[in-house]
Amino acid sequence: MIHLAATLPAAVLARTLNLTPFTAVRWVRAAGGDWDNYAAELLHSGDRGT
Repeated sequence: MIHLAATLPAAVLARTLNLTPFTAVRWVRAAGGDWDNYAAELLHSGDRGT
């Protein structure tokens, strides 16, 4: 669980493991994951065509 939480965004973790978003965020933070800018990075990378 810790490995998944460290490597997946909370939204994906919640959907994959059927967790509430609040619980998924807590797991990601406990695992040291940092996905705060995930959506912005996706949008930005799309602007460059990559």
